[in-house]
Amino acid sequence: MGVEVMADGVPELSICILSWNTEALTRDCLASLFADPRSASWQVIVVDNDSADGSAAMVAAEFGAAELICSPRNLGFAGGNNLALNRARGRYLLLLNSDTRVLPGALGHLVDHLEANPAVGAVGLRAP
Repeated sequence: MGVEVMADGVPELSICILSWNTEALTRDCLASLFADPRSASWQVIVVDNDSADGSAAMVAAEFGAAELICSPRNLGFAGGNNLALNRARGRYLLLLNSDTRVLPGALGHLVDHLEANPAVGAVGLRAP
């Protein structure tokens, strides 16, 4: 299953998730993303930062639509995210922590807001 791209050949959103020994949390995060019908137009990249808990194997087995990058060593937060950002192709970029569950429609609403407001350069998310 590939990423549906926009007319210009670019995914709507690239979501970069860094995982380090957070198998269950990463599973919940990815499940919340892929439950959204709009996720077909998103590029989801997971960087496994040298986990020892089976996180990478779980992503590969259960979330084939996600792009998995396995770092041979823990690069820390910035280094791990840089691996994902180097592969990101989306019109918009989202750095998402693996302990996040995204509410249905939330990211679509975010993208719609960015599209309608081109002067907006960055946004942050917060829990309700």
